[in-house]
Amino acid sequence: MRIPVAFLLFLLTTSAVRAQVSGNWYAILEAGGRQIPLDLEITETPEGYTGGLLSPAQSDVRIPLSSVVVNADSILFEVSNFAIRFAGMQSEEKLTGTFWQGAFSAPLTWTRDRPAAYTSLLTPEEAIPRPQEPTEFPYQREAVSFPGGAPGVTLAGELTLPTSATPKAAVVLVSGSGPQDRNEYLGPSINHRPFLVLSDRLTRNGYAVLRYDDRGVGESSGDFAAATSLDFAGDATAALRFLHERFTEDELAIGLVGHSEGGMIAQIVAAEPEQADFIILLAAPGLPIDELMADQRRLLGSVMPSTEPVMAAATSYIKAHPDMDEGAFRRGLRDTIVSVIPALPAPARESIVDAETFAETFANELTSPWMRYFLAHDPLPYLRRISVPVLAVNGEKDTQVSPRNLQGIERALAEAENPDVTAKQLPGLNHLLQPATSGLPAEYGTIATTIDEAALRVVTEWLNQRFD
Repeated sequence: MRIPVAFLLFLLTTSAVRAQVSGNWYAILEAGGRQIPLDLEITETPEGYTGGLLSPAQSDVRIPLSSVVVNADSILFEVSNFAIRFAGMQSEEKLTGTFWQGAFSAPLTWTRDRPAAYTSLLTPEEAIPRPQEPTEFPYQREAVSFPGGAPGVTLAGELTLPTSATPKAAVVLVSGSGPQDRNEYLGPSINHRPFLVLSDRLTRNGYAVLRYDDRGVGESSGDFAAATSLDFAGDATAALRFLHERFTEDELAIGLVGHSEGGMIAQIVAAEPEQADFIILLAAPGLPIDELMADQRRLLGSVMPSTEPVMAAATSYIKAHPDMDEGAFRRGLRDTIVSVIPALPAPARESIVDAETFAETFANELTSPWMRYFLAHDPLPYLRRISVPVLAVNGEKDTQVSPRNLQGIERALAEAENPDVTAKQLPGLNHLLQPATSGLPAEYGTIATTIDEAALRVVTEWLNQRFD
């Protein structure tokens, strides 16, 4: 059979490009001021392409790519479990395009050779000492477990108690976004355990402190991936119930200390009567989450302006359809994203290899129960129902939950006519309440201090003024 010359040339060109795509590629991702080395491996098989993505500074495990699409000189790959995708073009031994993970996006260029800074970024952050982590424990430590907020969920953690007297009060520590253990360990690249430091300080000052592994994390059972912030609020309520039963005879005041999303969870719980006797909000939301996230993207410089219309349209759709079944929701969100693409600036349109695949991937990332609830959440109605004492603390250099949120918390609690509200903006501190230079997440692991002394002092003194 004769093959037309033009078609034969097309086949030869396509084959050459595809052969060039296979193999290893290296890049350094700029994320919120932090540099993350990446190693991409692509393999051609008779069925198509497969591959894996490695972040060697964070793990030695290569994550399989869920899909790889190569068309002429373009490439699109995805890691659906981690909401990751890359779309780009190949030229002169480079893959140039856009990297996405959830709401984050950034330009990224892959090369065959490791960039000059690649190896230096692999130095383990674990070598940095964390001087505030306790090595001696002059108090009681008890391993505990208790029923969580849903059937099949058992939460495990540690209760620390002063040895010399009845506790002044008791607190439950509620961690921020993502699967966290009882210490709120932030992974090897950051290597801080904020809740270990905080619980140690509070227990030494006479308070009982309960910290626990999130459901599905560490020694706790349950499915983390299927849970929403509302489910985590159920777990925090269960932790309060456990302490009430433990200290029935002592009639202790029992409250919540929540960091970041944990502060949002504390708001949800405290909005219900007779749950928490007080709450402490550390870098907690005080604005609608879509507004908070837009602030975050602006402060981190983590989304190119050309992609904002997609983000805005997707968020609006999510907020407008909180109860739609998953199938219809996914289809509607995909169609919404497709409808926005033609209006994008040319560079953004050109980076999208396949509009349908782009929209499908984007929709899949935003369809998880947690993401749908989180992006649609507004903390203000909950704050307006809180009547118990509140301490709210924000770092002046927080780029993840900006100090505007502290102002929102103050306004909402004033509308609630809450008589006991203390709001503190601490100069020079970041989202983790560390002393910071820029406030960007890139600094977290480079700072030896886990929680600044000023923040620890504010929390302890506020409690002592009410319970000492």
